[in-house]
Amino acid sequence: AREVSSLNLFAAGVTLPDLTFVLDIDVPTARARILRRVRPVGHPDRMEQEPAEFYERVCLAYRELAAAEPARIRTLDGRASADEVELAVWREVGSRFASILGSACTAPGALSG
Repeated sequence: AREVSSLNLFAAGVTLPDLTFVLDIDVPTARARILRRVRPVGHPDRMEQEPAEFYERVCLAYRELAAAEPARIRTLDGRASADEVELAVWREVGSRFASILGSACTAPGALSG
């Protein structure tokens, strides 16, 4: 978790978001999704070339960060559909920032078209 925390500090500086979402997903499912995305054939990127152990370490580090900062880092089930993840995100945002966003955000889908 220390390496991920250091990388986050390097990338964002001392400014931390009020709310961060970690989409938690098992490594085999994540790798299968990575390999399904559109990209030039025969040209895996650097992340695609990493071994499964790398992904296991990254997952563990983010789980540890979420456990250390539960008020700021929320873990969501990354195995859920995109629609279900979106719903969970809007529920959390709506409940967390209702005083800023108003009651419209507390109902998932309230902001969509």
